[in-house]
Amino acid sequence: MPANAAIYIQEDRVNLADVFDQVSSDKGFFKKASHYNVVLGEDSVRFNVMEPAAVPNHVNGLLGYIASLDQDEKRKNDTSHAISHTKVVLGLV
Repeated sequence: MPANAAIYIQEDRVNLADVFDQVSSDKGFFKKASHYNVVLGEDSVRFNVMEPAAVPNHVNGLLGYIASLDQDEKRKNDTSHAISHTKVVLGLV
């Protein structure tokens, strides 16, 4: 079943070949990857790498969304603290 999600990473860079065995990407010698294709069992998952310049606005939007939720303030603060340190966003397709 297709689904979408995002992973928020607090590291300066990501290389999914360091984590998974079957990975392909458009990464080159002078080019950062814009996506990774990872084979998981019989499925393939695409991880799109958000442009670094777009990350701050995306994170700010998510922080606004979290603040608007009808949830416990501590839970929202803890989540916002973790998200606010995001440096790389991977979108899963």
